[in-house]
Amino acid sequence: MKICTVTRVVMCAALLAGCVSTGTHKQTLAELEQARKALESSKKQAAAEADRLRQQAEAEKNALRERLLQQFNSVLQTRETPRGLVVNMSDVLFDTGQYTLKEQAREKLAKISGIVISHPGLNLQVEGY
Repeated sequence: MKICTVTRVVMCAALLAGCVSTGTHKQTLAELEQARKALESSKKQAAAEADRLRQQAEAEKNALRERLLQQFNSVLQTRETPRGLVVNMSDVLFDTGQYTLKEQAREKLAKISGIVISHPGLNLQVEGY
């Protein structure tokens, strides 16, 4: 397509210089119009394809978010917020004066880590004290 465009531009330049007959001029103009229409059609198709791909990516993102919400909710209370999914671990994780996790907390964290590991592209932020 690019070589044809360059050829047409050269032909137009030659026409402007007075080197092309009227019949060739009309033919060149018709070819240029046809090329313009083909380019416009290709542009519309590319825009439609880009829009379709954008919608598909958005649908996949929403499906993943819904799956993660269900998976996290099966372990710990999880809610959807404008910031993303928030998993709340409100249980008491430690005995008073101790630094080792309680068994139940360790099990829940292991399940959450299994979900997170199965989705390597996730962005996580851990908050708490």
